[in-house]
Amino acid sequence: MRFNVRKHRKVDILEIPEIKRFQMLREIKEKLRTRIAEEKMLHFLMESEVLSINGRIVYRSDEPLQGISIEDMW
Repeated sequence: MRFNVRKHRKVDILEIPEIKRFQMLREIKEKLRTRIAEEKMLHFLMESEVLSINGRIVYRSDEPLQGISIEDMW
């Protein structure tokens, strides 16, 4: 299996206008927060034997994850 490898170009932050710099840094922070939250959830799920929401079992360690659906939300 071959992964798509992007060539990252190096950017000198000091040469970017201030507004663009703040926007870029804000986007990077948000992406990192999202990744951290996803990793924490995945780590929690991998350590759990049974995961239930409102009394319904949505995950068991001995069965493959089928997904979660929302029924009758309102």
